[in-house]
Amino acid sequence: FFYQLITKMMNTFVGCMMVAVAAAVEPSIPGFVLQEGWKADLTRVTGDEVVSFSVAVNQQGLDYVKKVALEVSTPSSEHYGQFMSQASIDDVTRPLESDMATVVSWVSTVPACTAKPSHHAVAVTCTVMGASTLLHTTYAWLAHASGARVLRAGAVTLPADVAAAASAVFGLHGLPVTTTKPATGSFPHQPADVTPAVIYETYSVGGVTVKPSTGTSQAVAEFQGQFFSPAHLKQFFAKYVSSAPAEASNVSKIVGGNTAKQPGVEAELDIQYIMGCAPEVATEFWEQKAMDFCSDLDKWVTLLLADDTVPMVHSISYGWQGPLTQIQCSTAEATEVNNGFAKLAAKGVTIIFASGDSGSGYAPGAGGDKKGKCYPSWPASSPWVTAVGATTFQKGEASEPEMASTQFGSGGGFSDMFDRTDATWQETAVSGYLTNAPQLPPKSGFTSTGRATPDVSALGEGYQVFSGGEKPIAVGGTSASAPTFAGLVSLLNEARIQGGKKALGFLNPFLYANPGAFTDITVGGNSIDRGGVTVPYGFNCTKGWDPVTGLGSPNFPKLLKAALA
Repeated sequence: FFYQLITKMMNTFVGCMMVAVAAAVEPSIPGFVLQEGWKADLTRVTGDEVVSFSVAVNQQGLDYVKKVALEVSTPSSEHYGQFMSQASIDDVTRPLESDMATVVSWVSTVPACTAKPSHHAVAVTCTVMGASTLLHTTYAWLAHASGARVLRAGAVTLPADVAAAASAVFGLHGLPVTTTKPATGSFPHQPADVTPAVIYETYSVGGVTVKPSTGTSQAVAEFQGQFFSPAHLKQFFAKYVSSAPAEASNVSKIVGGNTAKQPGVEAELDIQYIMGCAPEVATEFWEQKAMDFCSDLDKWVTLLLADDTVPMVHSISYGWQGPLTQIQCSTAEATEVNNGFAKLAAKGVTIIFASGDSGSGYAPGAGGDKKGKCYPSWPASSPWVTAVGATTFQKGEASEPEMASTQFGSGGGFSDMFDRTDATWQETAVSGYLTNAPQLPPKSGFTSTGRATPDVSALGEGYQVFSGGEKPIAVGGTSASAPTFAGLVSLLNEARIQGGKKALGFLNPFLYANPGAFTDITVGGNSIDRGGVTVPYGFNCTKGWDPVTGLGSPNFPKLLKAALA
């Protein structure tokens, strides 16, 4: 899972890098704080560089879309499976023409800037000099210890009418999530090797024969220059999925490019296990190469909302477990992305996120509290996506029951950004946990009314991945459990479609309506950070749902029966 919990922040980079956007867009953004590893680059900005950003314009009808999303995703609803078309969603949420015109007109006041309006956003391209004039700002280079460099705006001021028409502005200040490799190498207690065969045996996967003519589809989304090697994928299939036809190892479509000669462990893990768990399901690889996580998420969601031909299931192994200000992602931006997830739910698209690898996300001293604060991962904490935690075999033996992961903390907790208003499907389960939970963190350290994660879990340690060389390496993280669960969901979709039903779509109401389709995990906890070190506060596994492993790990036969009911 690609993030690193920040335990310290660099000094505030003052002057031109202070963030201050008009109140209607950014009501309270603090000073620009550089996360660990970032510093000001004194390279001169010439003014001729080309920059781009996007102005999201206020949408109408979002409450209606969310209402429909819940209805079409709830098995007991008479509207279950009656997903909205993209054209219908566009019609309902279309912004006021006057708001779009206001933004476009504003951009046109500067000759060095161009505006390209789409459904609810205006993409702006300028020279740095033009953008500085338009936004009343200055630009500066930032450099990371890894060698990455980004050009970012300083203080921004928008005209009052533009600020009133806009819901968020992307691409001005954002930073990438700090990346660490998924858990690899040696640990005191080595986990059992996990392969597609082990996953199938553990979860009793069977009863579904994929037929390419069915049209079932799935995808992984990668960010910040993570690529895969088709040769490594073929190597993986030859070793672990040898019964599948040769063409089963082919990725059906690549969106955004893939530099096969520069593969990354994260992307290799994702593509190998979503495909290895659902051989012959058409699988796509979607890439966002830029270095602004919030903006990249928005671009990815926008692509998924372009038409009705997108894959049915998407697995994403990226997120941030800490204050979003550390990656310069504003509340307005996160809310805009969340609204995009709601629209995807309404059109029946399954979005699955890894729940994070820093356990409870405990940060000492965060929020001004000496006892610290716990942070679940975002976007996994959106109420419109499914968050997947991680387990491991007890005693490191595949013959033993599962427990919460131990090499790293299975990410989970309670969002302070989103409450359970849009997550009513989990209210009973979460309230039950809070009533009976042992050893909760201090009340000041988490928001008990927040959207709770993870929703489910799956094995997350010891995954055998080919990423160069003749032998596989062992990899772990919720970035392993997420694509695994996504592949199993694709098999459920295959069975449903063969049976004349539609794909499952937004999963959570279905999952929480069928807790008996999961093996409850009652051993372990997530008072563990990314490196396996114990932290003061976290949550414990207990009977029923918990913020470590969710509802538990899949019992495929029971899930299949529920999916076909």
